[in-house]
This record gives sequence, C-alpha cells and structure tokens, in this order.
Amino acid sequence: MKKYIYILTMLALSLPACAPKQESPKADSTPQNEMTSEPKTEVQQPEQNPQDANQPAAQQPEQNPSNTQQPEAQPAEENPEDAKQPEQAEPDVPDIAVGSIDTSEAQKHLEDYGLKPDSDLAKQLRKLFKEGDELSALDVEALLLLLKDVQIPDSFDITENKTAAAVLFCMSDKLPPQATVHEVYTKLLYHESPAIRGTVLRLFEDTICQNPTARQQAAKLIEKEENPFVRSQGYIALSSCMSDYPAIGPRLLKASEDSNPAMRRAAAIGLAKTGKNIPGAKDAIIRLLSDSDHNAKQAACHFAGWMQDESLIPHLTKYLMDPAQESLHFACMNSLFKMWYDYPNHQNTSEAAFNATLEYYRTIPQQLKESPWGIIELPKWINSDTIEQWRARASYFKGEKLAEFVKVMSDIALNEKMDYASRLSAITVISRHDHNSLPALQEKLEQLNSKSKDTKRLISEMSHL
Repeated sequence: MKKYIYILTMLALSLPACAPKQESPKADSTPQNEMTSEPKTEVQQPEQNPQDANQPAAQQPEQNPSNTQQPEAQPAEENPEDAKQPEQAEPDVPDIAVGSIDTSEAQKHLEDYGLKPDSDLAKQLRKLFKEGDELSALDVEALLLLLKDVQIPDSFDITENKTAAAVLFCMSDKLPPQATVHEVYTKLLYHESPAIRGTVLRLFEDTICQNPTARQQAAKLIEKEENPFVRSQGYIALSSCMSDYPAIGPRLLKASEDSNPAMRRAAAIGLAKTGKNIPGAKDAIIRLLSDSDHNAKQAACHFAGWMQDESLIPHLTKYLMDPAQESLHFACMNSLFKMWYDYPNHQNTSEAAFNATLEYYRTIPQQLKESPWGIIELPKWINSDTIEQWRARASYFKGEKLAEFVKVMSDIALNEKMDYASRLSAITVISRHDHNSLPALQEKLEQLNSKSKDTKRLISEMSHL
C-alpha cells in the first residue's frame, strides 16, 4: 500500500521546499530499526507526512537501486533450448475510442453512496470508508468518476482541486491488489475526461509495467493523445518500464524541452528514473536543474539522485549552500539521500553524497528561515528488512564517520536557537543509528541548566526513545 501512497502523492509534480508546515512532531517511541509510517511527500492533502517522499511525498518511492557493491555472479550454463527461445512479442491490443466505454454500473454505484455536493467531500468519504477498509473494483471505478469534471490546472497538480484531493487521499491506503482492478484500468483509460485518463495512468503504474497488455494500451493511447496532462502522466508511468518500452526515451527527451513547464517537470521525473538507459538524459537533467520554471527545477532537484551519478552532486550542493534557494533544499536533500541512504531499499552507497549531506547539516543552524525538521529527520526512516545489509556495505557510516554524523546531530539537538521539532528530529535520528550515545547527549542537555521549556521537554521525551 505504501507504493500506492507514493504514486498518488506524486500525481502532484511539484515538491515541497522543506517539511510541510504543521504541528511539531511528538517523540517517536518506535523501537530502534523498526520501519514506521511512510515519509511525507509534498502533496497538500488533508493530513500527510516528509520525503519520498521524497519524494514525496513520497514520492516515497519507485526505487532504482544501483551503484551497490555486489559480488559478481557466476554465469550459469546456457541451456541450448533456452537459447532458441525467441523474445516474447508485445501483445496487439484493439483500438478503443476515447469516450466509448460504459460506466453506467459504476455511476449507479456512485449515486448509491448518497454523497451531498454541498458538503465536505473528504469528510463524507471518511465516514463512508473506514480506516483499514479495502475498496472493491466497483468502488475504485465509482470514486474515480468523481474526477470527470475536474479542471486540470496549468501546474498539472490535479490535487489543487478539492474533489481530486479528497478522492485520491481516500484511495491512498485502501486500494485492492492491482490485478483485481485491471478491468477498471482498461475501462477508465479511455474515459472522455482527461483528468480521469491521466490519473489512471499514474495510479495503475504497476499494472502498466507488469502487464504487457496494459503497457501496450498505455503506449497506444499516448501515441494519439492530444491532452498534455494525459501525455505527461503516461510518460512517467512508461518510464518505469523502459526496458519493455524503449520508445519512451526519445519522448522524454523531447518533453524536457517542451514549452509547457509541466511537461518539463514530467520529463525530469521520467528521465531521472530511467536516465542511465537514455543517451542524453544526464545533459537534459542538468539543463532542467537550472530550468526557468521553479517547479520544473524543483522536480529535477528532487529526482536527480535516482540517476546515481555523483557528478550531479555539485549541481545540488550549489542550491543547498545558498540560503536564497531554501525552497529547493528539501528536494535536493531527497536526491542526496537517494544516493547514499535510499530508504526503503537501502541499496545505494555514495560516500560523496553522504559527505555533502553532512556538510549541509553543519550549516542548517545558520541558513534556514523555516523549520528544517523535515530535512533533519530524513535518516530517521528505516526499513528493518534491509538496513543491516546496507550498514555492512556503507563503510562511510561506521566508526569515526558515524561518530561525526552523531556529533552533527547532537549539535543540532543542543542548539537552543533551533526550534523544538528540529531538535527532537535530530535526537530521534541518533536513537535510530547510535542509540548508545543518547545518555551522553541527555547529560549534555541537562548540563545546559536551561530555563528553556523546549530543552526541558526534550530531556523528558528522551526517556521514550
């Protein structure tokens, strides 16, 4: 379900400058090394959580592990019979006219919900579908029909519309396995509403990549699609399965120079996810990192790390070391974290990206106007299934280097000029990666003999970590 949340939140292609403004987080009492909830991505929804999610929100997120030190596999003996096997051809799919599908059953189901147009839709959906519920295929189709009259904004951020935001947030943790709703994808992919067609392309990204028929349906649709929002969502979805649809490469490169900045944002996401396989992708990402449109540039900053190319790090640190570019800091840090920490896969191990992260954390107290707690807590997120294997490989996160990291976080926690949420985030990060150092940090906090309510509260909260 977390994959769904990531895809849904990334329907909005602009990413947060840093952590979304909200109440200070409470102390995290989760035991060390236990993976908790999904880090926040950027979409402004009725209540959500930072990174990819980092991506975003999650964006979160399709993870492309690379640059990991793996032992070379010994080639298996080739079976002559296997060698004769031809590559499986992509299935031929029929031409279906947009607007020709029948959604009358789902429309009737939607009417049975009894939703009142003059009342808060988000509240109505929360009452209708309880936490832990799983939607049926008919529910999914009916809810998506609520998007049919949504006007797509110039930003392509469909969640700027309250109806779309309510529907997607309701669906984010209630979707059934995609195989069970393939028919919904097949039908709504050809709906007359571009808002529905585009949303379906991103929502069913897994189906597109795993099902050859679904992939061909998406490819055939965007070849004729005139609506730029639908095309952009199709480009991003198909970029996740480029090995099966190489034609997406040239389309993404062309989109990176499109006059529409929202198309360039889509290209930044798609190229970063599959760029190693596209000649010219790195140059396109570098160009997008300096795009004249802030949101396109922000998307490139957020996803550049997916390319696992350390030569891109200076392009990110250029913004990170400039206080005037604070709105790009969260996005840039997500890229660095993808390169050296890579939650939830914990596969990538770029020491250069780690060093750039450490240098940024040293400057935080002097740099930012807004609370950076969302940036500070990025290394808090842990996948207990993969973290230990990553720690064994990440030589830069051991011994003296780990002690240096803990020292930087401790300095943030001890800095009474920092806000409470940022200081608590630093302490929580330490508890995840060097729990034994907490007593010494608590002693230093007590030695401050501070009258600060925040410091006293932190000392109290540390007993829960």
